[in-house]
Amino acid sequence: MLAHPGEVSAGSLLEMGDVSSMVARAEVYQSDVPRIQPGDPAEVDILGTKVAGKVTRIGTVVGKNQLTSIDPRAPRDLRVIDVTIQLDRAEPAGRFVDMEVEATIRPSGRQQEAADGHQGAPSGRVAG
Repeated sequence: MLAHPGEVSAGSLLEMGDVSSMVARAEVYQSDVPRIQPGDPAEVDILGTKVAGKVTRIGTVVGKNQLTSIDPRAPRDLRVIDVTIQLDRAEPAGRFVDMEVEATIRPSGRQQEAADGHQGAPSGRVAG
């Protein structure tokens, strides 16, 4: 709800979204992207709840990471590509649109190897 009784507004009054199907957008290091492909299994940690999913889209533009860690030792100014992960279950994520999460992608044909190859997992955000 963006307005309350008695307020005058020229803009939106309400924003609604379909949360029956949710995705996570992960920022994956540019050096790791060649090892992943659409269909690769993924797991997203949403407030301690692990949600399975699969890679559905791999971006084509390399950019600066938008997600940053509060850890002062964490790398900054990383070159990343957006990867979309379709979640198998929407309900854990539906309450937290645009929440920061941790994602792990397992490249096809590689046993238990995380796609990030760096310390920690790719960061992401939940989107509807």
